[in-house]
Amino acid sequence: MHIKNNLLLKCLLIIAVLLIAAYLTSSQLLSQNNYAQYRYESFWNDPDQYDVWFMGSSHSYYSVYPMKLYESCGITSYDIATPSSTLPMTYWTLMNALEAGTPEVVFVDVYHIDMEETLVSDLKKIHNSFDAMPLTATKINAIRDLVSDSDLRRELYFPAFRRNGKYESLTRADLPEHFKLNKGAKLDTDIDPVKPKQSSEELHDGTTGTLYLKKIINECESRNIDLVITAFPFNGDDIKLHGLNTGISIAEDYGVPTLDMSYCTDLIDYRYEFSQDGHLNYSGSVKMTEFIGDYLTENYELEDHRKTDDSIRKKWNQDLVRYKNYLIGKLKTEKKLREHLLMCSDKNAFELKIYISDNADYDSVTGMILEDLAPEQFLTYKQASAYSGRHFDCDVMTVISDADSSEIVDISFFDNGKRVNGN
Repeated sequence: MHIKNNLLLKCLLIIAVLLIAAYLTSSQLLSQNNYAQYRYESFWNDPDQYDVWFMGSSHSYYSVYPMKLYESCGITSYDIATPSSTLPMTYWTLMNALEAGTPEVVFVDVYHIDMEETLVSDLKKIHNSFDAMPLTATKINAIRDLVSDSDLRRELYFPAFRRNGKYESLTRADLPEHFKLNKGAKLDTDIDPVKPKQSSEELHDGTTGTLYLKKIINECESRNIDLVITAFPFNGDDIKLHGLNTGISIAEDYGVPTLDMSYCTDLIDYRYEFSQDGHLNYSGSVKMTEFIGDYLTENYELEDHRKTDDSIRKKWNQDLVRYKNYLIGKLKTEKKLREHLLMCSDKNAFELKIYISDNADYDSVTGMILEDLAPEQFLTYKQASAYSGRHFDCDVMTVISDADSSEIVDISFFDNGKRVNGN
């Protein structure tokens, strides 16, 4: 009997070692190669350092820029929203995150509240959401709730061992640097005009999404966490709009604060502040972030970490320098004049001086942006040549300065709306 017990213990020990090795191997591979790990690992390493969490679908991470929030308000935040995240996925992301930290405020975007499904059919979506999470009992429960196939469940427990093949061999160049620099948010300079939609109609019946929204509300209430239900500007069908109305209505019934920005023509210019996939682009997101920052400052007593003398302030200030350098690099490489000018709309970051020839040719959208930009100075050809240090032959030349230091960070030339070298 004693021998059998020893043999059983040895077998259990071997199994435990193999499981630990598999998980550690999985984590190592993820840190090297996996998109989700690269995007979210900063959050999962220390969720408690972020006072505000943004959760939900891509409409969240396209709409709010955490580094801008820190720069203007000193608020530390992270956007752990994931592409096409349903309310069940958002609920389980929240439950896993709450095991490691407790935020002051949580924003939950309810764009996909109309969806009936609990089970996730697109495995890529759940990998994007869950691969960076540590393996815990809560993560196991989440996977069991969201995925029915036992083989797929095991793949999500240990993502390094996917049955559908090896990990792609990704290099740092393949991964969007701004995800780390901007704490999970995504920057887009595409432009696609949108017609604003407005409706007061709601969904006629409850959905799985409404059920999980109520679970989120109850969970935050039980933990004394301030929750804000949000509906960001979007370009979608009527069902999505009815769903957003329903989510806002449910929150109001529970006495939960809401920000319904699904129709906000007083803040967002629908002619050029959306991208081709119906999300806010850079200019719209900067405005939305300023709005969120004002809302947080006025309604919550959050610490201004710019004024604290601690490691968080030091780290965020270092990240802010890298983030600003990233923005400058992107500004310099935008190939279209209108996207270059779109970035200049962030007047807290950049100051614009511009030369435009009498026969300059650019599209109507570029004209709208220029009109709203109200550049600091329109240059004559002589003034522009003095800035560039040479004569040039093109329609438009821009001189961009850092808004804080007034140091010139870029001089660019454009012809027929496209970047040229100016010769």
